[in-house]
Amino acid sequence: MTQSKFCLLKLPRVALNEVLKLFTPFEIISLSLCSNYTKSICKTIRAVSQCKETLTKFHVFIDSHYEIHLQFSYLPAHDWVFYMRKKRPEKEASWDPRRRVVEHGTGGRGTITTTEYSLRHRTSDCLISATRNLCFHISEIFHQEIQAFAFDYKMFGIEENQLILELFCEQPVQQFQLSGDTSDDPSKNDILTNILTRQKAINRLNLWFNPSADYFFDFSQLENRLDKLNILHSHWITFQQLQEIKSQMVFLSRSNFLQADFKALIQKWRDGWSPNWEALMIEFKEDINIDKCVKGEFIQLPTKDWKNKKAVYRNSPIQLNRFVGSHKNSWGRLIRTGYHILRSDGTIASIGIEKKRIGWFHIQSNDNNSEIKMIVHFRAFENN
Repeated sequence: MTQSKFCLLKLPRVALNEVLKLFTPFEIISLSLCSNYTKSICKTIRAVSQCKETLTKFHVFIDSHYEIHLQFSYLPAHDWVFYMRKKRPEKEASWDPRRRVVEHGTGGRGTITTTEYSLRHRTSDCLISATRNLCFHISEIFHQEIQAFAFDYKMFGIEENQLILELFCEQPVQQFQLSGDTSDDPSKNDILTNILTRQKAINRLNLWFNPSADYFFDFSQLENRLDKLNILHSHWITFQQLQEIKSQMVFLSRSNFLQADFKALIQKWRDGWSPNWEALMIEFKEDINIDKCVKGEFIQLPTKDWKNKKAVYRNSPIQLNRFVGSHKNSWGRLIRTGYHILRSDGTIASIGIEKKRIGWFHIQSNDNNSEIKMIVHFRAFENN
């Protein structure tokens, strides 16, 4: 039986819009690549306007794989992923996506399940350039810039790293993540500094790399004040850098800091110093006895008041309010022991220890909220 052709582009614009509302994101992108005319249609149709307003994830990953991840709020449990591949003669291009169910971690809040639709997009061009070109095309169609970019600098040579910087790091992104283990190769320190200086993270900077022990970076070179700075191998962070980092939240895993450093930081704050961060987590190199980090008379808070700001104010002029409290989420339960410290200017700092080496220093806000804010980090649930 002969299949009849459907002349999609000959439909009136209103009818065409109704048909294209049924297209998946992959189908819209596929159509937009056919010609300049179809591209212009996809940039202006009402269906794409819907996608434009609800595109919630536009992430790019470059390491041993090249991936582009998209997600839309009107399809919240669906991921649309391009896997970039080198073209091979025996492989024909296909826009028939593969489907699989994927579980994602949620940073201490358990896992969520999504359905991933993926395409192997094959190209004979340089994969770095081809990935950027497809990202640019998606940006044009959905009127959205890349939100998050991650890459492993160790996977590439000097010229390739420079190309990645030129193509992906000249525009601001909400989140930037850098990976790579060069702990035994100090010659890579210059490229690390170049990348960190040129990246333009607005909200989150995830430094997953593991540099040599002598690595140093001047955090004043960062272009933006961050919401979160997450350093997975922070053995290279010094006490002076710790005082100068500008980020609302700072998370330092696998550090070389000792109990004496924590004690000095606490005393510095009690003497009137105000840091550039509001919340700090440090994974110390040794077990911490929190009771030896503070001096002075204290009151033991009852369990029901361990996060009660009013109870701390009520105990004035006593400055130290000792607590033992528990956090529970889908990953498990944590016991935190520490002190809410009331400074003479009325500011409260909450310091604490969990899992013997995970330390917290949280400057509480001066608002009318009666509950003391506590946060957790995935590092406390890991075993190494």
